[in-house]
Order: sequence, then C-alpha cells, then structure tokens
Amino acid sequence: MVPGPLLKPTLTMNHYQTGDINSDMTVFNSSASPAYWFQISNTEHGSFGGWYWCLNRDMASGRQASRTMNVFALWFLNTHLKGSTDPMPALKDYPRVINFKQK
Repeated sequence: MVPGPLLKPTLTMNHYQTGDINSDMTVFNSSASPAYWFQISNTEHGSFGGWYWCLNRDMASGRQASRTMNVFALWFLNTHLKGSTDPMPALKDYPRVINFKQK
C-alpha cells in the first residue's frame, strides 16, 4: 500500500504474457502527479533486466522489448528530470505496449 498520494511523476512498465492477470496498479492509482502505466507484451520479469538474450530464444522479440523499455524510460527521465518538451514516443511505433494508461 502506498501511503497518501504520490507527488512525483511515475512510470510503471510491467511484463505481460497471454493469460496474465492485470499487474498491480497501486502506484498509478495513488499518483497525484503525471503517471504512466503499461505492459509490454510477451515479456517476463527477467526481460526488464536486459536478460532477453538468455531468457527468450527469439532475439528479435527481446531486442524489440528492450528498445521499448529504453525509449520510454529515456523519454520519461528527460521530460521529468531535465524538463525536455519532446513528445512522448508514439504508441503506434511500439506495438508491444499494451493496456497503456496515463494521467
């Protein structure tokens, strides 16, 4: 449980395999600041550490998921730490992003 509203921007990326129950949205729901929440299809927990090369036999798929994570993390940090005004990456360019939510 998150105590009170979060006053800093948040970015939450989650793994997703077909049949997964929706991931925890506590941080997103508790945010009183800009918040972004989404899942990346066909990933697992270890995918978020750059281990796709050993966890996923499909290297192209692993690289695509890693690229998606990196571009959204870089955009978020540049926007909310450096004050960049670059637009958020276009979701149409990252088809692995699913269940996207923003507030």
